[in-house]
Amino acid sequence: MAVKWAKAARIVFLPPIMAIALFSIFYGLGRISLTAWILGVVCIGVLPSVGYFCTRDRDKQRKIAFILSGFGYVAGWVLATVLKFNQEAMLIFTTYLFTVFALLFFNKLLKIHASGHASGIAGPLIIVACVVDSWSVIPCVLLYAASFWSSVRLKRHTVKEFLLGTLCVMVSMGIAYLIYM
Repeated sequence: MAVKWAKAARIVFLPPIMAIALFSIFYGLGRISLTAWILGVVCIGVLPSVGYFCTRDRDKQRKIAFILSGFGYVAGWVLATVLKFNQEAMLIFTTYLFTVFALLFFNKLLKIHASGHASGIAGPLIIVACVVDSWSVIPCVLLYAASFWSSVRLKRHTVKEFLLGTLCVMVSMGIAYLIYM
């Protein structure tokens, strides 16, 4: 039974779904424009997902998704900058951009696995908890705990990998927050 719940949590907590939810929350609250919402959904939500429809090979899917994430995050940030989005939109786009660089640094340069999945889950939750209001902290912590549990329970990530991925996005968001807020 626990495995079924863990699998269900993994599906709910897919990083593209979390990104789309993040942009939708900010748009729904009137904190970002429709243009920022569309750009975020396309560049950070949809584009990274394309890799999963290109092949059935799990390793190839992950590689394509990582490449498309990098491309989408850079393109999103460049367009957000050119279009002069507001501070909160820039905070989100910059957090994603810095996070992909942090993940590249750990995973490719240092050869220490930092979970991109954890970053993709923790980032939206941290942004909502820090920017929206203090009441959002509790549900964000509970959602993070469920995601952490499911990843470790299903042996998709070790505790260290998940926490390092979370640290990457925490630092990235902290730097972006200092720049824009």
